Amino acid sequence: MLDHEGDHPSRWAAVVSIAEKIGCTAQTLHEWVKKAEVDAGKRGGVPTETAGRLKGFGT
Repeated sequence: MLDHEGDHPSRWAAVVSIAEKIGCTAQTLHEWVKKAEVDAGKRGGVPTETAGRLKGFGT
């Protein structure tokens, strides 16, 4: 998705275009992209792997 971001006037336009092509909602694809950025260290947040381990605590 990020490879085609420059082909569109905005990130959201790229998300909408690609979501239509793969058959999901733009909101879902946007969340997947943000999660991938966190996992890659390009965005702040808790990586998926860490969140999974933390989920087991306190149960």
